[in-house]
Amino acid sequence: MSTQPEDKKKAANYYQGITAPGSPTYCGKRFPSWREFIPSF
Repeated sequence: MSTQPEDKKKAANYYQGITAPGSPTYCGKRFPSWREFIPSF
């Protein structure tokens, strides 16, 4: 991984997208077991 600000920004947006309910990367990627059964906050 590079330490360029653009890459850090992309990484931050990527992880924010993972933890954001309703995002395409939310269900089935990081938390496929129990987060799928929790309704969107």
